[in-house]
Amino acid sequence: MKEKLWEAAGTMYLRVVLAMAILTVVIATVSCGSGSGPTVEPAGQESVSGFIQEVEARSLLELGSLTIVDQDGIRWVFEAGDADLSGFTPSHLRDHMLSGAPVTVTFHREDGVMVMDSLSD
Repeated sequence: MKEKLWEAAGTMYLRVVLAMAILTVVIATVSCGSGSGPTVEPAGQESVSGFIQEVEARSLLELGSLTIVDQDGIRWVFEAGDADLSGFTPSHLRDHMLSGAPVTVTFHREDGVMVMDSLSD
């Protein structure tokens, strides 16, 4: 009798572990999406997420341009334009570059140039 109880408990444990593994894969797939290409935002804006590869500063507090690489290895170069990027100083973005923390850039295209509208981490 004890043997059957232990066997049933072991089987139940394996089922729970398997269910949790499947749930983890499903959640990861849904949250990551299928690729990191641009997402179309309202009013012609797009957004892309990736890791910072290069930060070009206008000054100590102003960003000039930002280069990120998405999960597909595509390199994206954005100009800061006139966007209000409060809190995203060049030094803060270099910290992201060193730590490998991803960022998301919302942008629009202007005469063949990708111009940032907002930035989030």
